[in-house]
Amino acid sequence: MVIFLMMANKPILYQSYRRRKGGINNHDSNMREYGELNGGYNLLDIGFGDGDSIINLSTDSPINIFGVDTYHVGFNKILKLKSKKNLKDLYLIQGDIVDIIDSFPPNFFDKVHIFFPDPWPKRKHHKRRFLNEYFLEKLREKLKKDNQIHFASDHINFFLDTKKLISRFLNIEIEFLQNRVKRPVTKYELKALKNKHKVFEILFSL
Repeated sequence: MVIFLMMANKPILYQSYRRRKGGINNHDSNMREYGELNGGYNLLDIGFGDGDSIINLSTDSPINIFGVDTYHVGFNKILKLKSKKNLKDLYLIQGDIVDIIDSFPPNFFDKVHIFFPDPWPKRKHHKRRFLNEYFLEKLREKLKKDNQIHFASDHINFFLDTKKLISRFLNIEIEFLQNRVKRPVTKYELKALKNKHKVFEILFSL
C-alpha cells in the first residue's frame, strides 16, 4: 500500500477550465485564523459551483463551512451573499483544492462534501480528476478521527471509478447508498434530475 501511494501522481489542473478567469487562490479571510476553529465542527465543501446549496447549509447549520471552488462567478456570488447575510461561519477560497488542502491544519475537518465534480469522462482526461490516491492521502491528514466524506455524481462510469478507487485505497468494499440521505440540493443535481439521470452516492471515512 505504501509503495502504491508513493507512485500516485498529483492531479493535473486544467487551467482553462478549473481556474477560469478572475484569479486563483483568493481567500475571503485570513487562513492563519483557521487553526482557532479546530475545536468546532468543520465541513469542507469541494466544488460548490454557483453556491446556492452552501448558502442554504450555512443558514441552517451551526457549523463552520469551508467552500473551495475554482469558478470565479460562483465564488464572487457567494462572497456577496455572505456579506449581505452576515454569514460569519462561512469561509470561501477560490483555487485548486489539491494545493489548497495543504493550507489547513491537521485533524481539522469533521465532514467533506464532494457533490457532482467534473467527471472528465474521456480516459485521456482522467488525470485531471482531483480524486485520486495522491489527494486522498493529503485529505486524510486534514480529517478528524471520526470523519465522514459524502460523494455524489450522476455519471455512472465516473462514480464506479471513484467507488473502486476508494475501496482500493481503504482496502474495504464501499457500498452504494440505497436512499438519498439528507444533504443540500445543488443546481447541477436539479439539472441532472430534470434530464432523468440517476444520482449515485457513497459515504465513507478515511
